[in-house]
Amino acid sequence: MASDTVQISLPSPALDISDQLLSNAQQPNTAPCYKPIAPAMMKTPITFDRNSSSRVANKRMRNTESARRSRERKALRLAELEHLLEQSEKTRITLASELAMLQLQKKRNWDN
Repeated sequence: MASDTVQISLPSPALDISDQLLSNAQQPNTAPCYKPIAPAMMKTPITFDRNSSSRVANKRMRNTESARRSRERKALRLAELEHLLEQSEKTRITLASELAMLQLQKKRNWDN
């Protein structure tokens, strides 16, 4: 019964998060660059049966894949926010020291 089977393609797993983080860690002064993978490049064939029992299994499989992709996106976003936090903290420290130096210079000039 070949007519009861439909073949479609779903996206395969995206790049491993650790690979992307490692590539960004090698470039400390650059913002993270997470490029989406084109859907045409990531095809994983999945066969769907038209039987009612396998419909539930297929729906569950699609939901599992969707949840996995959602967790990956969330982890990537969290990593990006952590990187931005690090950059902001470094900027804050730099600006605080610059302010202290300028205040000291102002005090010295005022005393003279």
